[in-house]
Amino acid sequence: MLPRTSTFIRRASGPAARAQVVAANVDVALLAASLNADLNARRIERYLATAWESGAEPVVLLNKAYVCDDVAGRRAEIESVSPGVPVRVIAAKPGEG
Repeated sequence: MLPRTSTFIRRASGPAARAQVVAANVDVALLAASLNADLNARRIERYLATAWESGAEPVVLLNKAYVCDDVAGRRAEIESVSPGVPVRVIAAKPGEG
């Protein structure tokens, strides 16, 4: 067993609110989100904070580019809350990106 170099932790539910280790020794965290109407920059910020706190290097993947009318604008919005983090636009269904 390797010693932990990074950990993803979440608070357990209930009155004790203990920490639960979700994953350990993660080098890169791929944060995937759809470019549909549900895309939320604040949610991405929270995911990025969790990744940074864990010690992993985050990468944001914006999927379903074919459902978005303003891909460049939405990407810029996510990049504005993701300083220094690669933001990649992909479209798995048609095989783009």
